[in-house]
Amino acid sequence: MTKNYQLICLVSALAEPAEREQIIEKINRLIRENEGKILANYPPDERVLGYPVKKEKNAVLLVFDFSGDQKRIPELQKSISIEGLILRSFLKEVPEYKEWTLSRRKSAAPILADNKSKKLTEGDITGNISEKEQKVELKDIDKKIEEIFNTKENEFK
Repeated sequence: MTKNYQLICLVSALAEPAEREQIIEKINRLIRENEGKILANYPPDERVLGYPVKKEKNAVLLVFDFSGDQKRIPELQKSISIEGLILRSFLKEVPEYKEWTLSRRKSAAPILADNKSKKLTEGDITGNISEKEQKVELKDIDKKIEEIFNTKENEFK
């Protein structure tokens, strides 16, 4: 049964660029030999490791996306683990890609009896509040604050 996988490898940062390319080619060849199809190769990325792996603090991250037969995966893992310059490897199964579809949620817009959506206007949201009631002057705010503090001071005395 064919499934999608992602292979993540940490390669020694001490390896020369030519050696890195050889490792990439070898992994690609191993995937193809094990009846796999390479979906994506990401460019090598040099990283500082959070903790030493096989006494190395820096490594090059290699990531491969591929699809392959589930029965051939243990052979592939064994072949990759033998390689000396690969510090660590991790192979995980990636779920199938599904195309995005519209959800079956109901629309947030109100629906009228005649099944036509009504667009909300600013007047609907604010109601019929007059401009005079909407605007509050700074003096009014100061008076309210003084009232609040005066009543609280009197309550605690």
